[in-house]
Amino acid sequence: MPTSRHSNQLNNYEAWSPVNSLDISDQKQLIFFASDPRGISGWSGRILSTSNTNVTSIFPSCNTKPLDINLYHNARWELGLPEGIKEFITSDTLPFEANADLSGGVSFSKGCYIGQELTARTHFTGVIRRRYVPIKIVSMGNIDALKTSISLNSIYNAPIYQVDNNHELLQSKLKPIGWIRNVNMNNFIMINNNDNDDHSFIIDNGPISGIALIRLTEASEQQYKLIVNIPLHTDYDNNSAIQLEIIPYIPSWWPADIAPTIKRIICT
Repeated sequence: MPTSRHSNQLNNYEAWSPVNSLDISDQKQLIFFASDPRGISGWSGRILSTSNTNVTSIFPSCNTKPLDINLYHNARWELGLPEGIKEFITSDTLPFEANADLSGGVSFSKGCYIGQELTARTHFTGVIRRRYVPIKIVSMGNIDALKTSISLNSIYNAPIYQVDNNHELLQSKLKPIGWIRNVNMNNFIMINNNDNDDHSFIIDNGPISGIALIRLTEASEQQYKLIVNIPLHTDYDNNSAIQLEIIPYIPSWWPADIAPTIKRIICT
């Protein structure tokens, strides 16, 4: 039996944290700390402490000032890390597609789980056709006007299609090649409609807009663009839609052989 109200697993945290004390009394402030094992080392962590704990006293070198939750979401999107029921679609999300294989989230030596056979087959064949990737969303128009004319719910799970240079859907690509899973509309990138200059600098320096599940082979075909059609809610036409361009990226920490022709993004 544990010697206190904390479990033995939580008491044995020396291998996880820089704390030297193994105090298991009720006065102990830090119960558990572990770095987030997903993505790159040190980008995030989890702390379990008593409610009256001043975290700065335990981690004096860390900035423990509360931040906007969107900063956390933007950071994990850059890393290609989906999270939560909004991004993990029930019965339509596989561990490898969610990049769990790259983050140590799949084991082939520990027990059984639902979907194990399909996951094992994917592992041994080495074919992973779809992955969650960070995306930038480009609007050819005013962002503020866009926000007032579309519903955020209409963007979630919106299908992504390939188009030619005239923005016509490819007849051979009528099926979507991906789906938007989550976005931050404040991070959409605006391009002037009347500007014919190269927009690559503006786009490259723009923020990550969200995360999407995309078929990597089609996304690698650089002669085509990726778009999503979002319904507009106006007083004049309930059937109109706006076309947004989707630009996928590959996180820099991924192995080099994953979608090598798609531009890599340096995780900040």
